[in-house]
Amino acid sequence: MDKLKFWNDRAHLGFKAGTNDEIMKKMEMKAISSYIKDDIMVLDFGCGNGITMVFLVKMFNIKITGIDFSSDMIAEAKKLSQKEKVDDRIDFIVGDENILKKINRKFDIIYSER
Repeated sequence: MDKLKFWNDRAHLGFKAGTNDEIMKKMEMKAISSYIKDDIMVLDFGCGNGITMVFLVKMFNIKITGIDFSSDMIAEAKKLSQKEKVDDRIDFIVGDENILKKINRKFDIIYSER
């Protein structure tokens, strides 16, 4: 199975889309949040279905951009951000590491999980 199909197939799994290890996921979210503060620009590289991004914008007054190469993950992330009513503070981009050359923004923090 190719990598893109694998991640597209996991996009609908909610909290388990990125990993089956829920304890690790929660630990990662907590660790990332310890670096975040209000009024900064954040980039989540490999944002998956947006679970961590939504968690962060609900805790902090931030703007966040999420990049993922799986269009299905981005579609799920958009749905989640709209459902949670935080879509005005989150941008999404479908792409891989090559997309970084085309982004004309500055970020205060860039993170990736795993």
